[in-house]
Amino acid sequence: MNEIINPRTVSVAELIHGDYFYIPAYQRGYRWTKKQVDDMVHDLLCFKFDEKKEEDFYCLQPIIAKELTDPEEKERITGIKDCDKKVWEIVDGQQRLTTIFILYKYLMDYQNIDAEELYQSENGKVLYHLCYATRDNFQTYMDTLSKDTVSEYEDIDTFHVAQAYNSIDKYIKGIDSPAMLICERYGKSKSVRTVCQELFSLLNSEKHVKDGSVQFLWYELVSNADSIKEFQRINTGKIKLTDAELIKALFLMKSNFSGENQAIKQVEIASEWEQIENSLNKNNFWYFLRAKSMDISNRIDYIFSLAYKVEKLKDIPEDQFDAVLTETETDLKEDGAIFRYYQNKFEGKSGDELQQVILDEWTIIKETFRILEDWYIVPELYNYIGFLSQCKYDLVRPFLSHRNNLKSTDSKKEFVDYLKGLVKEQFQTVKYENGLIDISYKNGGDITRKLLLFLNINLANEKYQNYVQTMQKDFDVKENSLQNDIYKFPFDLYANMNWDIEHVDSFSTNQLKQTDEKKKWIETAIADLSPDQKSKVDELDEDLTLDAKIKQIKSISGEEELDVDVKNSFGNLTLLDSSTNRSYGNSLFVTKRRIINERVQSGVFVPDSTQYIFNKMLQENTMRTNWTRNDIEAYNHYVMKQLAEFLPSLETEA
Repeated sequence: MNEIINPRTVSVAELIHGDYFYIPAYQRGYRWTKKQVDDMVHDLLCFKFDEKKEEDFYCLQPIIAKELTDPEEKERITGIKDCDKKVWEIVDGQQRLTTIFILYKYLMDYQNIDAEELYQSENGKVLYHLCYATRDNFQTYMDTLSKDTVSEYEDIDTFHVAQAYNSIDKYIKGIDSPAMLICERYGKSKSVRTVCQELFSLLNSEKHVKDGSVQFLWYELVSNADSIKEFQRINTGKIKLTDAELIKALFLMKSNFSGENQAIKQVEIASEWEQIENSLNKNNFWYFLRAKSMDISNRIDYIFSLAYKVEKLKDIPEDQFDAVLTETETDLKEDGAIFRYYQNKFEGKSGDELQQVILDEWTIIKETFRILEDWYIVPELYNYIGFLSQCKYDLVRPFLSHRNNLKSTDSKKEFVDYLKGLVKEQFQTVKYENGLIDISYKNGGDITRKLLLFLNINLANEKYQNYVQTMQKDFDVKENSLQNDIYKFPFDLYANMNWDIEHVDSFSTNQLKQTDEKKKWIETAIADLSPDQKSKVDELDEDLTLDAKIKQIKSISGEEELDVDVKNSFGNLTLLDSSTNRSYGNSLFVTKRRIINERVQSGVFVPDSTQYIFNKMLQENTMRTNWTRNDIEAYNHYVMKQLAEFLPSLETEA
């Protein structure tokens, strides 16, 4: 059966007569990027200025819509009894439709045209309305959108609308804006007024006009067409929808829900879906679950993939677990694997039976997410899970362990011990020599980064335990009420900064090539010396070469000339963001400390262990102005002591 009624083109001008465009719950929200918005405005403006043949038009991508005619449904959507305007369910094309709306609003706003003036001056035009099934405030926000209200967004969809509006503003305004450059190219007046008037005229142009118009390809579905199936079919071969978007369509199909509570249950799932997405979109939540290199465009996909793995692995014996996990990972690499999994569960069912299956499967998704929330709340769990995630460890194992022991009276302690065991597995390859960790900068690779990262995570856990013990002892406060976020390692900052494994004592002793660089080094170094040291520098022979003076200043400061192997040893390595690292080059230790402390004071995240090292907080009775072989060994011992519970026994020393 043909589901389409007379495919045709429709000008934007034909849509501006006050109809309602309804975005159902199964659709993704408005998500166009700045580039997509800019590209559309660019294309429209170039089309307007280009030479055209009569009846030429700029063709926008398709709109697929189905007219809703039921009076009660129209009233529910519009809030108007006996609404005389048409109401359309938008099956595809809402991103373009919304962007055209935002552009039109912007042009009205700039030209100070309100709804009444639009109606009077443009032959009765009334801008269409956009409403979301799951956003009660969306239509109001859009209808009142202007430069004065654009910043009053309340959720992720209206946030993206505001971004689009501001993108249009930046594109059009300014002497060197892209719009002004287009005006210059076509010999047009370089003014915002010109651009806005030309675009407004274009959007208001009916078909067959000499100067061209903007038209959508308009596909109208028959009244009994299955919107969900058309939504899936039409998107096949276009921009690929993620599994989650297709699954959302499956879960929220209107026909899935029957009876008096139909709309309530549908909206309830849509609302809970949104709450989960909002949590996952918070980076401090997301990056304790996933490493930056494992980012995905639609984060809720991760919840579905985890639930899928749990279902496949829940009863698998330990000796078969890894093999089945590998097989499951292979299955998930196929496009639409999880979507087909749910589609098969729902296939052939209807009425109460289908509704119950949907509710059961949604309950599983909620429970899956709830366990991740439980991990997020407790700093100790958050830190261990976050470390495993940064190591790209599959969380399905700890998830199953946690879920299977939820009813145990001692489940938290058992689960913490279990996580500690998984952390220890990450350090099985650590070796020792002469009682010290034997890892070199040159060949330490991933294990060095893991050790330095976990050292800081373990420090956070140590602080948390001390805090809990103090509060319980002095104030008799239960641990459950002591879940303080300041004891969580900031995985969001870690994920979004570039990190170097830095030599505490600079590896290169001859990085300074230019005379100006050497003079600057000497000036900076002297400024950080003590008064006595500065006096000794003043006594140096004035005829010394710059290189010789640098060598003398290093000697006066107490810096040792360490051999390459010592400099590359684990005790001379720390974790530092690349920006800070590049900012001080091979400066004196005391200069590095000053710069790092300044960075901390300015709000830059520097890991605790790195601050401890440069402020000489790891050992007593040591000079704070330099970094010596003894400091390197003391730091190595400190790491071994701090991480003793997680490192192999010293008996494994090579």
